[in-house]
Amino acid sequence: MVSLDLGGSGVRAVQFTLGKKGPSIEKMAVAPLPAGAIVAGEVRDAGAVSAALKELWSKEKLKSKKVVFSLANSHVLVRQMDLEWLAPDDFRKSLKYQAAEYIPMDIDEVTVDYHALRDFESVDPVSGQTRRLLQILLVVASNETLDGFLTALGGAGLRPVRAEISPFSLVRATNPAPRQDSTVEVLLDLGAHVANLVIHEGGQPRYVRIMTGQGGDVLTQLLRDRFEWSHDEAEQTKIALGMPTSQPAGAAMGVSSTVFGGVATAAVTTDEHPAQTVINESVSRLIGEVRQTVDFFMTSGHDVSPLSRVVLTGGGGNLGGFAQRLSSELRVPVEHGNPLDHLSIGRRVKLPDGVTPQEMSIALGLAMGTS
Repeated sequence: MVSLDLGGSGVRAVQFTLGKKGPSIEKMAVAPLPAGAIVAGEVRDAGAVSAALKELWSKEKLKSKKVVFSLANSHVLVRQMDLEWLAPDDFRKSLKYQAAEYIPMDIDEVTVDYHALRDFESVDPVSGQTRRLLQILLVVASNETLDGFLTALGGAGLRPVRAEISPFSLVRATNPAPRQDSTVEVLLDLGAHVANLVIHEGGQPRYVRIMTGQGGDVLTQLLRDRFEWSHDEAEQTKIALGMPTSQPAGAAMGVSSTVFGGVATAAVTTDEHPAQTVINESVSRLIGEVRQTVDFFMTSGHDVSPLSRVVLTGGGGNLGGFAQRLSSELRVPVEHGNPLDHLSIGRRVKLPDGVTPQEMSIALGLAMGTS
């Protein structure tokens, strides 16, 4: 099969063969997409995406037409819920109706699925009766969003066999086998227009947040608009400047407040380059969103261990100084994940030129979840 991560900056594909010990990676490939073909995780120009996929299959000589693909956009909802326990087949049949009142969309215009966390017993405070419940992560995607991808894939002559939300793929890419320990980690994938955040405990996803309008290309476009630069000028300046790490954010302004044992701070101002302030402000807002999300989870009554580390994936996470700034604010180690450490890869298989393992994380995680 071939797993596909279709994002604003292009297509990332992994051809793999299934074996008894998991997938064997045969080829990794990437292809650019025209600007505007996919925006904020949604297909806007299915024809352009189809054409890019056809070119990719022809150029890279990919063998299989069967594909699995990922989803992450503002029309994908993930919510933890406790519902009445039923046998698996009956639970799946009734899920849409059990969850209907909690879904802020027309139930006939969405597709629902779930990830089971645990089943448990609870005593009803009114009747005193014991009920058996199933705690799940409910996953809801608008049919319009799904149709955009299915149209693009069909136009390229491909046969989609499975779709999965990107955050679940990230857990698998960085934690290939569920662990017995209760280690809590934050996984943060920064793409072109979408940031995927998932908090997991020992490989079990517990909380998911999909943030659109956050990513590497969003920052590049901000610099383009502010300084009337070309895309290349803005991208090169962003990479050259990165984030300053010489002082903790907000030190000059005396901003400090406690956040689950860490320190919340504001953006650094600097006179070194006018673009530096723009970068600082934009990335500091993202860090603030991450900090608030983690704080909400850790203080919302979830019975979990302390946060142990943050793992970065995606191209945007490679911005200079970002990992150091995030680590200083969350007061935990921040590392770059490498999904290639967990996979069987042929000797001749290489990363595409100029592509990091972090950028292939979602596509590789998809492959690891196919059986």
